[in-house]
Amino acid sequence: TVPCAVVDMDRKTQLSTMLLENMQRSELSYIEQADGFQLMLDLGETVESISEMSGFSKDTVKHRLEIAKLDKDNILDSDLTLEDFAYLEKISDVSVRNALIKNNKHGYIKFAVDRELQNIEKQKKKQQWIDYLENKGVRPIPKEECRDAWKTYNHIKSFSFTGIRPEELELPEKTPLNEIFYKFETWDNWIYFYKKKAETEVNDEAEASRKRAEEFRKAKNAEPDEMFDLFNKRVKAFVNELSEDKKTLPIVLRLFVEIQMSGSCYSSV
Repeated sequence: TVPCAVVDMDRKTQLSTMLLENMQRSELSYIEQADGFQLMLDLGETVESISEMSGFSKDTVKHRLEIAKLDKDNILDSDLTLEDFAYLEKISDVSVRNALIKNNKHGYIKFAVDRELQNIEKQKKKQQWIDYLENKGVRPIPKEECRDAWKTYNHIKSFSFTGIRPEELELPEKTPLNEIFYKFETWDNWIYFYKKKAETEVNDEAEASRKRAEEFRKAKNAEPDEMFDLFNKRVKAFVNELSEDKKTLPIVLRLFVEIQMSGSCYSSV
């Protein structure tokens, strides 16, 4: 015989008691523990009450509850340790955690987390700059103009936005803020400031660019003529060095054809 006590329990207390007893089983995996703690939390328990009833520390309960948020298939396919999962908690976005678990193994996960944290901090500071500049009336360069901004904008200054607070920004005093534009480069941490060029300046530069292109085209077109002239001079010099009995028209023509058909650099001209 064993002592037995019959108690009156509501449905929530029954489920909580059953889960609590299951939590005491030593063969449960940390994933099963995580799911059990989450069910107890869903029933209205708190981290503190779960810790008190189960005998697990509050930190352990918290870590298991964080694991319960993750994609189970990702966890089962990974080789991450409990320490790795605890390190992942530095990132609040669960979808980002799942992506890191899927794409990184045990030896690389901490590096991946640190890199993601740097990127999050970068995006946070970038947004701080955007909010500050918009409040000051400084506008971004339209996306369609970003690639060729140099054509219609003059560069004022640029610097790494991660190393300076927006309030420390210094721009030329003679330039009203509503005439200044900015843009970020996706491959670095720099912000660039510009002022739109006057229409006459844009037209002058466009004309200068057109002239440079025309001069370049003429120079390229002149290259074959120069090469052909050089070829003719060399052929004439060669013929002039021939003895008088060899300077007959058939021999000269034959030499000309043979030189043209040879593998010299002038044969393509």
